[in-house]
Amino acid sequence: MLAVGEVLFDCFPGGKRLGGAPCNFSIHARGLGAKVDFLTRVGDDANGKMIREKLAGLGFNLDLIQIDGDWPTGVVHVTFNDCGNPEYEIVPAAWDHIELDAESASRLSDDPPHLFYFGTLAQRTPAGASLIERVAERLAGKCTFLCDLNLRRGHVVKSRVFRSLELCDALKLNEEELAYLAAELGSTGTREQVMEELQRRFSISVIAVTRGKLGSILLSESGFTRSAGVKVADPVNTVGAGDAFTAALAVGMLNDDPPGQILLRAGGLAAEVCRLPGAVPENPGFFTAFLSRPAKGETHGQ
Repeated sequence: MLAVGEVLFDCFPGGKRLGGAPCNFSIHARGLGAKVDFLTRVGDDANGKMIREKLAGLGFNLDLIQIDGDWPTGVVHVTFNDCGNPEYEIVPAAWDHIELDAESASRLSDDPPHLFYFGTLAQRTPAGASLIERVAERLAGKCTFLCDLNLRRGHVVKSRVFRSLELCDALKLNEEELAYLAAELGSTGTREQVMEELQRRFSISVIAVTRGKLGSILLSESGFTRSAGVKVADPVNTVGAGDAFTAALAVGMLNDDPPGQILLRAGGLAAEVCRLPGAVPENPGFFTAFLSRPAKGETHGQ
């Protein structure tokens, strides 16, 4: 797999933790046994050095972790509203200036990944949008494109959202993001009807919608598959849960796992992440329980 986009420190009231949706996705996918390369950029500062050390310790190729001499390493200030949902303050940083140099571009053409993961946050600037377009051009027809919308208030560029729908083969989003798309498309149908409309209009093979404690829905060539929510004992916060779900979705797709098994593993992993103080675990053994999990309890049909 190849993930492209932001890496940063999430600054919680109690301290800072490694974050950024593509970074979280990459760490979880590696934890589930996938080979993942991560193209991103940090500043030439203490935070950047710390991030590179953390990623090196997790086995990532540092050749793709660029260093920016002008912009600082990304930080996002995370607060929680009265409902306990996270809110994010995002500022310009090194990851807004990720480059696709000639060597990396050639590598993508000669040795393409099986899956290309991207989101919409990195595309909020012209440079970020151009980066995704260039990577997509190099990989067109060579691998599966998986998009996680990851919409953040104040950082949504409508044209890039819909361009991402055009590019992707698989799409992960939550209920709020599905409602946003429904409103923009003028769709007044049910949740499932909106998903089917997205699949038809943008030729998306797989669409996964997460519903928090209510579970998730997957639309694939098998039709609809639903999974009930997982009760979380002693949750800390939901930051990173969606990224964990997307990683399990990606691994399951590449392994050609049954839809029910994909949702079971993805939902279980996301639930466990809600018990962490940050978006990713610091203990590699965290993933052991999710490396092999049989499918059960799913329901099919409409």
